[in-house]
Amino acid sequence: DNASTTEDDYVNLMQELVSLNIPKTLEIFDKVTAYNAERLRSVLTDPRNIFFIEDPQPSGLMSFIRQNNPEAKIVFRLHVDTYGLKHSSSIQQELRFLTQHWQRADVIVTHIANFAPEFLEIPKAFMPPAINLISEKNRRLSEEELAEILKQAAKKTFNYKGETIDFNIPFILLVSRFDPWKGQLQL
Repeated sequence: DNASTTEDDYVNLMQELVSLNIPKTLEIFDKVTAYNAERLRSVLTDPRNIFFIEDPQPSGLMSFIRQNNPEAKIVFRLHVDTYGLKHSSSIQQELRFLTQHWQRADVIVTHIANFAPEFLEIPKAFMPPAINLISEKNRRLSEEELAEILKQAAKKTFNYKGETIDFNIPFILLVSRFDPWKGQLQL
């Protein structure tokens, strides 16, 4: 539970919409990082490895890698908008905590150019998102599969009373993770 709460908190921190219980959150972050670093010690200290760290949650591992494997190559991919990093004075403690780890990477990769914090003194790369068109999960659905998926979606609505989705009327489908920045509530 603590790990998922921390993950959500860090995503929210980046969006600057919540105030964290900073001491507790940072303590959990440090404990989880130390636990994972010990579990992965043989991998993290192997000089043959190149490391790809995804998102703020495991970014503490970059400090461990740099201390124990100083010549290692580390790529940090961040797909969270860092607007709060650029425009806030209210979250400076949290930002210093996170960016001390981010600064240990050899390069930061984002899928939107302005997501990379400009104050980090490491190279930045921009790689737009891509969809693997030949992946099984991106294939065209059959009519039967589509009907079953929509039936399941109808069952998961808040006011489900046995209704089905009427395919004869127009409808809009928004596919995304639910969070306040996706704009679902404004539709």
